[in-house]
Amino acid sequence: MSGGALVNLDVHVNGSMQHGRAFLTLDALRKMSEETIGSLLSTRFVDEDHAERLPLLERALSQPSVTIETYPGEIPPHELHAYVVDAEAPDAPIFGCVLAPLALVHELMAEAPHVVLETATFQVIDGDVTNASVISAIEAWVGRVWPAIRVPAVRLSPWPAHVEAADKGAALYKLLWFPPTVGTVPSGPPTFSPPSDLTDSERAA
Repeated sequence: MSGGALVNLDVHVNGSMQHGRAFLTLDALRKMSEETIGSLLSTRFVDEDHAERLPLLERALSQPSVTIETYPGEIPPHELHAYVVDAEAPDAPIFGCVLAPLALVHELMAEAPHVVLETATFQVIDGDVTNASVISAIEAWVGRVWPAIRVPAVRLSPWPAHVEAADKGAALYKLLWFPPTVGTVPSGPPTFSPPSDLTDSERAA
């Protein structure tokens, strides 16, 4: 997409302390007012399906520390799907958001309205994708979606964790159970659970 340098604005949801960044080119910014961008963010910040998960996520994220499981998308540039492990229901992690590298942001901007918004289910990763930048993105997501709670200490659990050679078959099997990509179902499924017919050793992989 042509249009010059990529810029971002931090925009608040109307009548709320919730906020998110809008990524767009300078050319697109010249054609849109900040009020228009704010209205667009307010409309798209929470989709109907995800609204039901917000209270569950808030409860889980209100703990002093929290484990976040991440699973890569299927098509480059790979986004990550972040799931929050609720201490009260650890076997059913709750879908939190898509974590998007800047390369994906540039790709999404090719489509009208040529603006990429950070919503309750979409968070941009700044810089290279590393454990540190992913944790920073998760902390930013929590802080802007739930501004009233204290951001917990984040323990990252990326997939695959430590997969031994003998467990690679089980790991490949799990690969078939990735959540949909951001292009198909932006909000993701409500929870991620391994298939019921996996053995205990496969579940531990």
